[in-house]
Amino acid sequence: MFEKDNYKISLINRDGLELRGYYNKVNSKQCVVAFCGFGGNCDKIFCAIAEQCEKNNISFLFGNTQGSYVRKMLKRHLPDGSIVEVEKGAFNEDFDECVLDMSQWIDYAVKEGFEQLYLLGASIACNRIVNYLNHYQYPNNIKKVILLCPQHLRPQTDINMLNETEKLMAENRPEEILKDKFFGYCEVTARTNYNISHNDQLDNLPYLTGGNFDMLKNIRLPIRVVMGSVDEGVVDYTDKSAKDCMEVLKNNAQDLNYEIIEGGRHNFKNKEQQVGETVIKYVME
Repeated sequence: MFEKDNYKISLINRDGLELRGYYNKVNSKQCVVAFCGFGGNCDKIFCAIAEQCEKNNISFLFGNTQGSYVRKMLKRHLPDGSIVEVEKGAFNEDFDECVLDMSQWIDYAVKEGFEQLYLLGASIACNRIVNYLNHYQYPNNIKKVILLCPQHLRPQTDINMLNETEKLMAENRPEEILKDKFFGYCEVTARTNYNISHNDQLDNLPYLTGGNFDMLKNIRLPIRVVMGSVDEGVVDYTDKSAKDCMEVLKNNAQDLNYEIIEGGRHNFKNKEQQVGETVIKYVME
């Protein structure tokens, strides 16, 4: 679905960056507004969700942030009308800037006239959504929140990467790339890794080891979570089951329910159809 040109749109953010997205508007007042996680590797999941939305006469909007992709050249529109290219992506992402990007996509959906919006995030986008709902005057037509494979990132920080990060930051070299890769596949700058490991605004779903759940508790909207039973963010860092971790979230939220996808990994590979059906069930309940 996302390969078709008629679904592709773009948005110029407050800094002039051109952010790409995918939009399928159908005859409906409802829209799922979706965001990917770190590095943006959820296309198959979102395609499955978009197809389920179309079948049920619900619009679907997917918006990239400047933290999408691993490394990608993005166009920046300057005030004088000229365009330059800048390298963005997960490798140098700024959590707060990505939340601002999300807010602009949500504003776009509001201007499209939808009466009911459903925010959907995957992986670190779940943390961004929790942050957004706490720090922004969000529109009252947001009705539900759906979190796919939410992550508690702080315990996942590699100690060697953390030590190198602290050294580079102390030496005022924040934009230097670390020797090791985040999650084993993504290069990151010292600044980005420092942000991930120290930003309390990001560490808002601390279900692995416990922590401050205030931002989650503040959300009055219904929250629905979809988690894989063998999500690497759980099984690689704790003896708890995915169900145990989701119970922690449920017990620290006003209105949160969840569904465990048996055999589902973090990227829900080969489980995309089941995830799509689960999401649309939540939207329509």
